[in-house]
Amino acid sequence: MSVPDLETVPFRVLKREAEYEIREVESYYVAETTMPGRSGFDFNGSSQSFNVLNTTSEQMEMTAPVFTRKGEPDGEKMDMTTPVITKKSANENKWKMSFVMPSKYGPDLPLPKDPSVTIKEVPAKIVAVAAFSGLVTDDDISQRESRLRETLQKDSQFRVKDDSVVEIAQKSAIFVALLCTHILVNHACDSDGVIFGYSGSTGPEHWGSLSPNFTTCSKGTYQSPINILKDDAVYNPKLEPLEMDYTAANTTIVDNVFNIALRYNDTAGTVKVDGKKYKLRQLHWHSPSEHTINGQRFAVELHMVHHSDDGNITVIAVLYRHGKPDPFLFQIKDKLAALYLEGCKAEKGEPLPVGLVDMRELKKGADRYFRYAGSLTAPPCTENVIWNIFGEIREMTKEQAAALRAPLHGSYRHNRRPTQPLNGRTVQLNYM
Repeated sequence: MSVPDLETVPFRVLKREAEYEIREVESYYVAETTMPGRSGFDFNGSSQSFNVLNTTSEQMEMTAPVFTRKGEPDGEKMDMTTPVITKKSANENKWKMSFVMPSKYGPDLPLPKDPSVTIKEVPAKIVAVAAFSGLVTDDDISQRESRLRETLQKDSQFRVKDDSVVEIAQKSAIFVALLCTHILVNHACDSDGVIFGYSGSTGPEHWGSLSPNFTTCSKGTYQSPINILKDDAVYNPKLEPLEMDYTAANTTIVDNVFNIALRYNDTAGTVKVDGKKYKLRQLHWHSPSEHTINGQRFAVELHMVHHSDDGNITVIAVLYRHGKPDPFLFQIKDKLAALYLEGCKAEKGEPLPVGLVDMRELKKGADRYFRYAGSLTAPPCTENVIWNIFGEIREMTKEQAAALRAPLHGSYRHNRRPTQPLNGRTVQLNYM
């Protein structure tokens, strides 16, 4: 039985050993259903779950489409992808089966016809993978999981996450397959001092409960980022072009664990917002973008964080798509590479001198922007932040975007917070 040429989840091999691989897997969407019975590989339970997700049960080589509802009773024909994922729920004695959805849909997936099927996003992750083939039982999986966990105890570079559960990814037909045992791991470089993350038990949905200082992340009503709907934005002719008085200044670059940042002293420049001057303190990047425009997410988002003398904060955000090189990043290219090469030897949070960095390149686009009242997008999620998002989408190459992520590890390489409710806020813009 041949394996069809199907779309699969993109991943990058970080480490390869005789018995396993460590892979960095990109985020993806799945259609998921709970399997009947207590066994993950019970024939009847697996068949029922497979047929719920795949309505054409006769074509067992997974070349059949998934049918979903998109406003019409006949549904939409969706191409099959790999793998099929079977896993045991962490909090309940049940197994779940998932089909990976085609990447072209992103978050705009049609709704399932069957109410027992849910659509969910699986965040980017690092997994340990052991491949095998043949018919399997729950006992087989338990033994393979134990062997993989024991082997990983000897790995000084990666460690198994405390809340990790085993997943079985099947690449071919439902019972005769190339299978992979997946166990979530952390990079040994991950800092225990940073208590929030972007996935799992420390992900954005849990930030508010991780520390008393983070309660605003869950209790606040003016949170960021948001989805900007252009048609709903209100034109305000009183919003003047941002007065960005930037110059060349001595800079340091730092790996904060959760982002890469450039830090400045008082000489980097200022921006004037509503007549008040704010000094540029630092800038950092998120990948992919945190803010979206009309539901569209971009490759990278730059945040330029400014503080006023009386303690107020304003942030200028620039969105990037993949394309031509970004001239500003050429100035720090070598230092980004240095942070990456130092790896675990780098002292997290310890600034690395960069020298003079010319900020004037970042002034382009200051005449067209959106504005709203929000918060910091990472804990402690402080509110009363004035956001200014440039309307012009800039470009950087895929290689430049990868260089910004490379020094980071695990979920921090995909350090975006989900968009937050507007809660009655108005988004303004200064151009028609």
